[in-house]
Formats: sequence, C-alpha cells, structure tokens
Amino acid sequence: MLDLNSFVLPACLGNSSRPDAHTNEAYDEFVFGMSAEDRVSLVQMLKSANADDIVLSVTLSSGCSFDAKRMNLTDGNTLFVIEPVKKLVPADSAKFVGYRSDSSVAGFTTTEDLKILDHNNAANQLVNSLNGIMKSKDLSSFFPTGALRFLEDDGSDISFTTKIKNRQFEVRVRKSQNAGQLIVRIDEKTNTADIARILKKQMEPYQSVLKTLKIGFFQSTPSGKLLMVNEQFAKILGYDSPEQFLEMVPDAHTIYVDSGRRDRLMSHLRQSGQILDSETEIYRKDGSIAKVSGTMVAVKNDTEQVILIQGTVLDISADTKNDKILRLLKNTLVDVNDSINIADLNDEIIYVNRAFTEMYGYEPQEVVGKKSSIFWSGVQAYDDNAPNVKDTVLDQGGYRTEVINRRKDGSEMIVSLSASVIKDDLDNPIAFIAIARDITADRETEKNLIEAKQKAEEASQLKSVILSNMSHELRTPLTGIIGFASILLEQLEDSTDSDTTYFLDNIKKAGERLLQTMNNILLLAELESRTVDLKYSDTNLHSLLVQCRKLNRDSVRESGLTIDVSCDPELSVVTDKNLLMQIMSPLVDNAIKFTEEGGIILSAGYVDDRHIYISVKDSGIGIDPGHAEKIFEPFTQVSSGIRRKYQGTGLGLHICKRYTDVLGGNLVVISEPEKGAEFKIILPIYQLKA
Repeated sequence: MLDLNSFVLPACLGNSSRPDAHTNEAYDEFVFGMSAEDRVSLVQMLKSANADDIVLSVTLSSGCSFDAKRMNLTDGNTLFVIEPVKKLVPADSAKFVGYRSDSSVAGFTTTEDLKILDHNNAANQLVNSLNGIMKSKDLSSFFPTGALRFLEDDGSDISFTTKIKNRQFEVRVRKSQNAGQLIVRIDEKTNTADIARILKKQMEPYQSVLKTLKIGFFQSTPSGKLLMVNEQFAKILGYDSPEQFLEMVPDAHTIYVDSGRRDRLMSHLRQSGQILDSETEIYRKDGSIAKVSGTMVAVKNDTEQVILIQGTVLDISADTKNDKILRLLKNTLVDVNDSINIADLNDEIIYVNRAFTEMYGYEPQEVVGKKSSIFWSGVQAYDDNAPNVKDTVLDQGGYRTEVINRRKDGSEMIVSLSASVIKDDLDNPIAFIAIARDITADRETEKNLIEAKQKAEEASQLKSVILSNMSHELRTPLTGIIGFASILLEQLEDSTDSDTTYFLDNIKKAGERLLQTMNNILLLAELESRTVDLKYSDTNLHSLLVQCRKLNRDSVRESGLTIDVSCDPELSVVTDKNLLMQIMSPLVDNAIKFTEEGGIILSAGYVDDRHIYISVKDSGIGIDPGHAEKIFEPFTQVSSGIRRKYQGTGLGLHICKRYTDVLGGNLVVISEPEKGAEFKIILPIYQLKA
C-alpha cells in the first residue's frame, strides 16, 4: 500500500464509498480542529469527485478553503491530496521556496521536458549523491508519468513524493515566468512517524533529566517538523507545556523572525554536522521576540542522510539589553582620543577602541577575551594598590590612579587611569570601563621643568650673592673717586685753569653715572631675590613732593626749567615713604633729562575713594604710544645704540614699575610725541592700625 506519511500535505486513500479509509498525519492534523459538520462535508465532497485528475475548490462553513486533487490509482484505490488555498504570486526562481543559493533544499530550473538549465548549491549535493541515476542531466526520474498535467499557468505549484534507491523525496514544481521553463524544488524526506516512535522510546529514560534541564532542548526532522521539546523550551517561548507548543507550532520555520534563517542553518548543518553558539531571534507565543543562543547537531544514518536535528537553546534576551548598553558605549567611544577598554565582571576584555590599539600596540583580536593583566608591568607609578583596581572600583564605584603599563613591544609607559562600573537599568554591575592616557611625556616634561626651575633658582641666588658682594667692592672706591673729584673742584673754583676744572667735572659726572648704574643693578638684584622689607607709615604727600622739588632744584635750574608742586597740604597715604621716594627720584630725573624747555609739575590727588595718584608731568619730547609698555621692560629705551642722544641703562623705569607693584599699586604713562609725558603712580589708600 502507498505510504501516505511520505506526503507533506494532507492526504487520504480509499474508494468511492470511503475516500478517507486511510489518512496520513498531516490529514489528521488538518481535520483535528474542524467541526463534525465540516468533517462530514469534506468527506461528502471527496466522495462526489468521481472523475480522474479532477481538482476541487472547497470552502467549508468554518471558512476553511482548500483544493483537493484526485488521482485514480491502478489498484482501484483513489488518492486525494489536499492543499489549503492561499494567495499565489507569479512563479519566480528567486522567490520560489528552496531555490535560493544558500538554501538547504535542492532547487532547479528546467525545460518543460525536465532538462536541467540551472541549479543551486544544494542541488549539486543531490546530483552527486545520486550519481548514475541522473546521467542525462534531467529530473525525469523524479516525476511519475503524467505528473506535470496538474501544472497551471497561475503561478501555483504541485507537489508529490517519490522514492529513489530507498530514499524518499518531496517534489514541488511550478511554471517559471520564462516561457518554456519550470522551477523544481526537491527535498529529501524521512519517515516522520517511524522517527517519532524511535525517538520517544529512546528518550524515555531521560525524561526526568529533560524536565529539570535549565536550557531548552528540541528535536525535529530536517524539513522542520518538531518532534519533541522539553518544558524549558516551551517556557522560553511562553507556552504552558511542551504538548501545547507542539500542538500550536508543528513546523520550526514559523518561529524564526528571519524566515530564511532555518534554511541557512540547515545548509551549514549538512556540511559541518553541527552549529555551536548561534544567536537567533524567535517569536514567543504572545508575539514578542526572544533572543536565544543555541546549538544544533545533525543526526545521520548509515548512508550519511540527515534524519534528525536536535539541539539546545538558551534565552539571552536579558543579556541582549546589556548588549545594547555596551553596543551604544562602543559606538560612542570608537573615536575618542583616550584609550578605552571595556571588560566583563571577570576582568576579561570585551572591547577596545582605536586609541587603545594605537597606544598599546595590540590589535583588538589580540586582547579581546584576555585579562587586563597582560599590560600590567607589575610596577605602580604612584599607587601601591593599583593591582586591586577591580575590587576598588566595585567598592567605590570608581577609581583614579597612575600606573606603569607595558606595551606589546615590552616598552613601559606611565598611564593616568580612570576606571568605573557600567550598570544596567536595575543598577547592577555588568562591566568595567577603563579610560587611560599615556602621560609619560607629560611627566618627563614636568621633571625637566622642575630641574630647570631649580637650576634657575640656584643661578638667581648665585647672581644675588655676587651682586651683593660687588656692592661693597664697587661702591666704596666709586664713592671715593666722586668725593675727591668734588673736593678738587671746590679748591679750583676760582682757578683760571679751565682744562683741569673740565676734566675733574667729567670725572665726577662719570663716577656719579656709574654709581647710579651700579645702584640700579643692585636694586634689581634685591627685587629678584624678593628681600624687600616694607615699612609702612602715614606719609604726607605734599611734604614728599616738596622734598622731591628741593632735591632736584639745582638740576632744574642748570637746565633752565621750572618745577612746581600741586597738592592738598593735608593729603596723606599709608605707604613705605623711602620706597616711594626711590620711585619718585628716577621719574623726576627722567622728566628733567627729556625736557629741553618748559617745566615739570609734581601733583597728587584722589582717583576714587580707595585710591590716590602721584603724578610727574613734563613738557618734554614725549613718548610714542606704541612704546608705552615697552619702556617698563628692563634694559629698554625708546632710542638705542652708542650714538643715542639720551644715555642710561634702561633699568630706571623697570625698577620704578617693580617697586610700585611691591607697594600694591600701578605705574602708568600718558604721552604723545612732542607733547610731554605724564607718569602716574596709583596706590591704594591704607589705614594705619591703632
């Protein structure tokens, strides 16, 4: 008798009075959910089909629609093959199920007389396994006589089973859009009923284990019919029991989110025999999507025919949420300039960015999966607890330190390390993130700067010591020279020896100039060594300006100038009087030196209720505004060179500026060329403590 279980579609075998005398499993499943009235109606319609090769289009009261194709067999029996009606699309080899190049099902394009024109990879395997059967390179051996008579032009396909060398095949065929061509799909089948009975018997001793197993377990035929699942598998997909799952999901194809995923897995299985740690998205009972990690193993018979698929699945949907967090971090951090690595809670590296590879010299594949200790040097820069960073981060939530790390080439570097914990939505730690920056060059620069600063301070102290020692050795003889020259000039006051008087006067002036230069240099040394000792007192500014005028009266008279004082007699300020006089003296000297006619005005007054000013204003040559700031720099003059009209070291105004800063004030200049200059000392008004 014909083996009805070789048919994938519902099929029944009988006679005119009892067309459903024998049925296959697919038929039993097809009618299982029907009402009694629909079952009776189905049988009556099949009985009424009394002509050979007739195709019935049947619609039952429940709305179930299908086509029933009848074939009268030579033994007097009648075969009915039932196919549910669905919307059909024009035949297209690219869309015809099983014909894709990556499919595990053999697909062919043939002529109408079944000569092979094209085929996919799986078809190659089928042809090779049947070598000698298909020497003519056609598929006629798969087709019973007259099978193609059922083909129609509407894009629908016909299917049947056939047996070659004790191997069963399901054949589906339809007309191609290309005139005169057919699209053929051939899928090797196994006897599902026999396999199910064998598996059930074999698995009975393991049922208690399968029930307590924390991962899902399944078995299916190569074509996708699910034979067995354990309770955990059903639970992962939201079903109440394995029985409910098998009843509602007879075909494994339907649970894959990617409809072509299982065919690709089967293609790989037929080649390698197993698949390990494959991640897949599948539908739960409520329509939501679960992400699972699974293994699949192909069980083959003696002829290397795959007869069974079995495997395991583990729900990793929760891990997927964490994966999204980590993936977002990875996408964000890929181009960050600092070195970044992410490690799991076991301190195994799962991600490094581009800056990490450049800094450490490793490629990502060389460190992913390794412990971060691969780049520890065993030496810490400044923190002895650096090897315990993991524990510290977990305890404190974050950690910063400087450590010595080792590059791939073995060289070492000082690293500024910042580590913290990555947490999920429930505030549970899921990974560590470490941000590192190579600060070797920075530390070397700091070291060099410190050494340079120390050397500069030592040189400055040495300079100050030398200048201080020079004070006595130079000032004493200069004072003697100036004094003796003055005495001789007084003795020759009434002498007619004009040459001697001229020479003595030059000696005195040169000595005074040299002494002033030496004093300025020593004052500058004193400022550099920061040894200025301030002595504050209540200073009357009117008296101070009058004193300045008296000290410079002879110089003003010799130059044909005038010097006046303009100040409130009661105006006073708390300051260091002697230091203020040292500031005023060079300012008045410069005013006399750079003024050829006119006069000088010394004045003082209030800037506001917190500051006063002291002014030295002349009617001399003035200063270009572009040089106003430059004149306060050391050894700087507006005119330069040995032929310059006005002599000097260029230290006077610099010292005045520095002394004014010491007093907490400011020295500014207001001037234009040929319109004179005004230097203003601006000081805060301090109150003496009782």
